[in-house]
Amino acid sequence: MSCDIAATTQAAIDTYGRTATLKRTILGTYDPVLGTEGNSVVINYLCKAVQVDPDKSSFASSYEIGDQVVDIAAASVDVIPDITTDILMFGLNEWRIMGVDTKYIGETKIRHRMHLKQ
Repeated sequence: MSCDIAATTQAAIDTYGRTATLKRTILGTYDPVLGTEGNSVVINYLCKAVQVDPDKSSFASSYEIGDQVVDIAAASVDVIPDITTDILMFGLNEWRIMGVDTKYIGETKIRHRMHLKQ
C-alpha cells in the first residue's frame, strides 16, 4: 500500500509540478599540513516541485511573507533535503531550505515538504 501511495504522489507531482533542482554541496576536507580546504562538490538532483499552502503548524514560527512551501516526491531524489547543505532551484530562483518535513508511511518515504526562503 505505501508503494502505491508513493507512486501516486510521484505521478501527481510530476503532472502538476514545476521543474526544480535540489543542489547539495559537499564541502572539501581540510588538509592541516597544507592549511587548505579541498574543492567542494555540488550534486544536482532533478525533480519536480509543487507549491502548497503553508502548513501553519509545521513552519509557523519561521514563515514570513515571500516564503514558499513546496512538496517534492521522495522517490524523485535519493536523499532527504538537508537545511545545512542544500538549496532548491525552483522556477528561476534559488531558495534556501529553512525546514523539511518528510512524510513516511511505514518505512517508505512519500514526500518532502520544504519551507523555502530567498
